[in-house]
Amino acid sequence: MEFKGLRRASMASGDATTSAASDGSADLAAAAEDELQGSSEFLPAGACHATEAAKAAAQTVIQAVLVSVRNGATPDASDVAAAAAAADAAALAQRNANAKQFAELLKTVKANRDDDLEIAAGMECVLKWRAVVALTPEERALAMAAAPSVDGANPAEAIEDFVRRNSTLDFDDIRAMPRPLRRHLLDARVKELATYADEDKIEDTDRRMVEAAAFAVEKCLKQTEGQVCYICLDDESAEGLVRGCACRGDNGFVHVSCLARQAHLHFGDNLAKGMQSTENDNVFVRWNNCRLCDQSFYGPVGTAIAWACLASYSSRARHDGVLLSAMGLLARFLDLDKRHDEALAIREGAWEIVRHWEDESSRIVVRGDLAQSYEEVDRFADALEIWRDLYARQMQLRGASHERTLMCHTKVAWTLIEGLGGYEEASKIMRATLAIAARVLPREGGIFLSFRSTLAYGLYKNPGASLLDLLEAEATFDELCVVSRRVFGEEHPVVVKRQNCLKETREKLAVARGAPRSAVAASYAY
Repeated sequence: MEFKGLRRASMASGDATTSAASDGSADLAAAAEDELQGSSEFLPAGACHATEAAKAAAQTVIQAVLVSVRNGATPDASDVAAAAAAADAAALAQRNANAKQFAELLKTVKANRDDDLEIAAGMECVLKWRAVVALTPEERALAMAAAPSVDGANPAEAIEDFVRRNSTLDFDDIRAMPRPLRRHLLDARVKELATYADEDKIEDTDRRMVEAAAFAVEKCLKQTEGQVCYICLDDESAEGLVRGCACRGDNGFVHVSCLARQAHLHFGDNLAKGMQSTENDNVFVRWNNCRLCDQSFYGPVGTAIAWACLASYSSRARHDGVLLSAMGLLARFLDLDKRHDEALAIREGAWEIVRHWEDESSRIVVRGDLAQSYEEVDRFADALEIWRDLYARQMQLRGASHERTLMCHTKVAWTLIEGLGGYEEASKIMRATLAIAARVLPREGGIFLSFRSTLAYGLYKNPGASLLDLLEAEATFDELCVVSRRVFGEEHPVVVKRQNCLKETREKLAVARGAPRSAVAASYAY
């Protein structure tokens, strides 16, 4: 599928754009600035900075053209060409600098892709072998009747002997084989799978990954100074460090390349467990959560990790579940980065692929992601229709007390609160959900706390909230802020959001009590 978001509209500064608009040079300025800042369709403005010399040279040429336009002159074609060439040179210089700085990251995702082809072939081998084992001896004999003998041996007898000795062949067994034997078994299928890869798309994904990693490193420069990667302990790497999780103090500083290597190893090691169960969320957990604090990455670091995940599995066919999971992870971090249109484009494409699959659990996951994107672009009625349907399906599949059922019901409530004004219905849903969740979920777990937060959010957002409703919301957010700061740290987005909710609740409470808003400041201090 096409990973196409909406292209960022970079414009030149106000007076230059106004003066130039009549002759089209505004487009030149916008396009040139777009090249200078980085033309990735998934990156915000300023995410990619050209090397200083190349950027300065490009700006000199471009500014000369703009000065000429402001003075009433029509830019010469050669000047326009020079400006475009300067912007191209700046962009090329940045790409080369990024490739050099993040050579280890590019090497890591290339190794991940090569290993993933073996993983994909190994999974197919296991599934085919299970199908063989499921046959009766008579069925296997018929299936092998047309097969040629090998060294005089009867293939049907050889198969039966292998079935007796390997009736529980699993993915772990293939991973544990000596590498020469594993390659002999899988090599032909690995080569066939490699032909499905879109090399142009892989190259583009690698480029965007490197740009995202460069932006993350830049944003983390102040906090990472003098630190060492906790995985490789290399303090001389040119790559630069990042930290975007709930780790505090000297913990959690790491190279994006090391995170990508670790996450893929975890993916391979846990895939066998996923094949034994439909509850296989943990296969991708290290692409989403820090190993040390076990909390989700966020901000530019989360986006960089998500691009590395997509790059690591970009050799897979467009309909492959692993690739779709990687795309879903990227869409999630794009949403967190408030690039909602891009996330929606990815999720709509994913839904078009899986909507006719027989695997209902996959359809539920992708539809839920799509509903999330609908919420972010204010299509609340569409989102609510999906969440109600998914809640009904989860009730049938897993029952009322399953975590996923409770989460779907909470999403129904959230959509009612956020976009449709259904505060009373949302409150009833959340109280019923919390009554069940209190019996089956840990009280200080992230999911249970998010349920409590949703109830409190609906209470204080309700224009008709009573004084008792506001007092309940205040008490809930006060407690949640204490717990969240302990778990996530002061700067985590979850903490900031809940503290803002507490502040707004106290402001509404002050109005309800007849106190001036200025009195709220005295009661809100952390």
